Amino acid sequence: MNSLSVIIVGCLLAALYHGYQIGFVRSLIRLVGRLAVFMLATVFARPLGVWLAQHVIGEVTTKWVPSGTSTWLDGHWGQFFATGIVFSVVVALGLAIVRSLERSMRFINRIPLLGLVNRLAGVFVYGLLVYIELFLVLFITQALPIPWYHQALVSSNLAQWMLDQTPYLSQQLYQYWLLQH
Repeated sequence: MNSLSVIIVGCLLAALYHGYQIGFVRSLIRLVGRLAVFMLATVFARPLGVWLAQHVIGEVTTKWVPSGTSTWLDGHWGQFFATGIVFSVVVALGLAIVRSLERSMRFINRIPLLGLVNRLAGVFVYGLLVYIELFLVLFITQALPIPWYHQALVSSNLAQWMLDQTPYLSQQLYQYWLLQH
């Protein structure tokens, strides 16, 4: 078992343990909440960033722009910076709200039978979630021209099994990323 396989197994074991600790309800709140927060941040970042750039930041940020940067941001650094600030603030506030909502559900794990079922379902959900995340990371990074990583990926039986035995995801990603024009 090479180092990449050890990292994959470690991530999966940590996910199973974490899923057992927080349970299904909290993991579902965390997952749905994070998706909602990132969607809201994406929707509101641009309009609020434009407003912030026009009314607060203005031309102040153009002095720290590094020389030799790409021309597509020429004249738009203030807006780019403000949009990043708005996105970060919305994400931070949204995740704080999601975390407080999630923490209010701790009592479920203390209910005798329901708590056990909740914890076991949490193991499944977090295990599946991290498996999909690891698959995506492996799928995306397999094309990187980094020799030591490519060798570790090729020599890892577990990584190769994940890439080969997750047919639906790999076919869909291949169709979407490579065959769409």
